[in-house]
Amino acid sequence: MTLNRHRGAFVRAMTRDEVRDTLMILEVLTGLVARLAAQHIDMKGNREAFTAEHEKLMTFRDQGDSIAFLDQRRSYYDALLRIGGNGELKRLMPLMQIHLLRLQFQPYVTARQHEKQFQDYEAISRAVLSGNPRLSERVMHLHIRRTRLALDRLSQEAFAPVQS
Repeated sequence: MTLNRHRGAFVRAMTRDEVRDTLMILEVLTGLVARLAAQHIDMKGNREAFTAEHEKLMTFRDQGDSIAFLDQRRSYYDALLRIGGNGELKRLMPLMQIHLLRLQFQPYVTARQHEKQFQDYEAISRAVLSGNPRLSERVMHLHIRRTRLALDRLSQEAFAPVQS
């Protein structure tokens, strides 16, 4: 968010380089989130809580993108963070401003990409629920990498201009 005197606040779009760099970091961090969630899935009702978040997210599979979908997707990732139990990851992830990234590119998501996202969510959930940390991390890495590559193929109009 950017604050301008006498103009108020607005959400600043990210440049192509900022998006690429952010997603490279997110690939590593979210992989760790998935790994830790898989390691802790059988503790303290985590399996039931995550299954419920997964099922809520899947209700949006056959719908177009909406604010409710974005909120539920955030809730899904928040559940992975809670289950993983790493306080520093919980502190760092909001700094990545993922919600701003999602808002910037949501209009560019095609129906095919939307379906692919949901296939990825299914694979992530299966891996985490299997309790396999390595697989969970690998599947999450693939999901974020695919997202990065898809965004990199967008035209320049999707990105903020580079400031000199």
